[in-house]
Amino acid sequence: MDNIQALHTAARHYCGEQAAHWGREFSRMHGDPNSEDTVEAFSRFQVLNAINEEVTRYVPEDFPSLEEARYRLADVGQTAQNQFTRSLNAMAIAKSVMQEERIKFSHFVNSISLESLHSVVPLPYHRILSDTECQKIRETLKSRWGVDKYHYWLPLNGEQELPSICVFDKTYFDRDIGEQVIRDILASHGISRVWELRESGQCYEIDLTSAVFQYDGDENYWTSSEMDWLLYVSDKSTIAFAGEWFIPALKLIWPNWHDCIDSDWD
Repeated sequence: MDNIQALHTAARHYCGEQAAHWGREFSRMHGDPNSEDTVEAFSRFQVLNAINEEVTRYVPEDFPSLEEARYRLADVGQTAQNQFTRSLNAMAIAKSVMQEERIKFSHFVNSISLESLHSVVPLPYHRILSDTECQKIRETLKSRWGVDKYHYWLPLNGEQELPSICVFDKTYFDRDIGEQVIRDILASHGISRVWELRESGQCYEIDLTSAVFQYDGDENYWTSSEMDWLLYVSDKSTIAFAGEWFIPALKLIWPNWHDCIDSDWD
């Protein structure tokens, strides 16, 4: 890992660790949600999340030098916003503590030593795709697999399944197989990174090893650059697979797959 990659990774570590700390602090507070302590913890948590999100829009290759990486990451610390930080800016205490976190982050990326960079622990690849990239992927998935960002996919949309698509009850799938099998099948096909497309609109490129194929409040899709396979998890406890090579590989490992076909998700 070179110095630029180490700095980018260190910035991700910093935001993740600090956000986790303030998230725990916020979770421990069960009093008045408008108290200064609660507002402070929540505000620090959210601004660190906003900074981390903007950091992960970059990859180390975006920076021509270590000095440029320090400058641009420090600027991210001063300008990153999300829906929560924008609303919190109206509260004096929230605005003040968020500015403190911005200054701390910028100081961190500007001052971390070369010696410290040499000891940074690697993190799995994680990048937020641009809106243009995300739109192109969604357009391809719509034309190839009938995926519509604003509607359910199989079986919830009521359309007939194709031979290269299978839908299972997620409860039975988790009981009999589990998501590590998905990672193993994809890895055996030479896939090391996947695209995760979330119902909320965000799109990510992540390491296969860190992909979590579960419903987490969003209807989520996963695929990769060839887009010759697709996985969809819904809030109705269904999991759908698409791909001429993907489904046979799954069935080979799961002898009783017939018993788990989801034909009545209601």
